[in-house]
Amino acid sequence: MESYNKVQVAIGGETVTFVSNEDEEYVRKLASYIDGKIQELSGAKNLHPVTKCLVAAINLADELFKERGRPPEESTTADRLEIERLKSANEELVKKLDDAGDELFLTQDELSISRNCLEMSKSELANIKAELKKAKEDLEAQLLQIGQKDQEISQKDLDLAELKEYNALLEADLEEAKRTSSSPIKADERRKPYVAAKSR
Repeated sequence: MESYNKVQVAIGGETVTFVSNEDEEYVRKLASYIDGKIQELSGAKNLHPVTKCLVAAINLADELFKERGRPPEESTTADRLEIERLKSANEELVKKLDDAGDELFLTQDELSISRNCLEMSKSELANIKAELKKAKEDLEAQLLQIGQKDQEISQKDLDLAELKEYNALLEADLEEAKRTSSSPIKADERRKPYVAAKSR
């Protein structure tokens, strides 16, 4: 059973894996030769990578026909098969280059979107922190007001208790005055100390 080798090579700046029944070293030499033909066009900076691959393929075909001393129309079946194989390999390489370019553009777009989302998250986080700070300040102010109200209520409770106590004394004096039919002077005398105390 014929065995096949998987050989990973670099052609035109791209890593390509070939499956071949040829020796691995031979496949690497072929790839190196093709890569060299592409590198010869590195001076043509305006050429698209795909165009460089096509020009390199034309140059290789030109070398093949000139070496065999026959024009393209006189090529043998074996020559045509070899040309078709080279074309197929070239098309595969072109497709990989196109896919790699699309993936690169997609990655750049995703990176840009991620950066925008990160900036938005930072802005939203800053707004949340500002809102939390203001809410804390408002809560502290409300707690202070509640404390002051509690003090006022406590003081009013004390005043109310004193008033109730004073009223009880007045009512006792009034009852005593009714029983003795005397003037309610004692009530007035007891009222004065409380009024004086409140005025202080």
